[in-house]
Amino acid sequence: MVLSCKSDETGWARSMMLHPDGCASYIGHRTDTLDHAIRWISRTPDQDCLGLLLPATAEPDGYHAEKAKGNLKCLAAGQTMRFELEAGLLESEKVEGMRAKIAGILSPG
Repeated sequence: MVLSCKSDETGWARSMMLHPDGCASYIGHRTDTLDHAIRWISRTPDQDCLGLLLPATAEPDGYHAEKAKGNLKCLAAGQTMRFELEAGLLESEKVEGMRAKIAGILSPG
């Protein structure tokens, strides 16, 4: 599933998944360089996993499809690009603060 992410005033998009114990999985990324995001879920007899939010530079449809959509980013020889993201587990006492940050992005003002 391809997602559209909104960023806060500092350029960071933030996502969180609350766990039953009160902790949360968290990922934040800068949308100026990682301007696409993918959610990956697999529930099969062999797999039970979730990619909460996978920041990306394009959608997952392959080289030719992404080229046709204008999503390819190419670097010249010697050129560099920097990607920033944060990922981890938030302890329960930090969850409410992150929830408020996310709510502020989704409903500014």
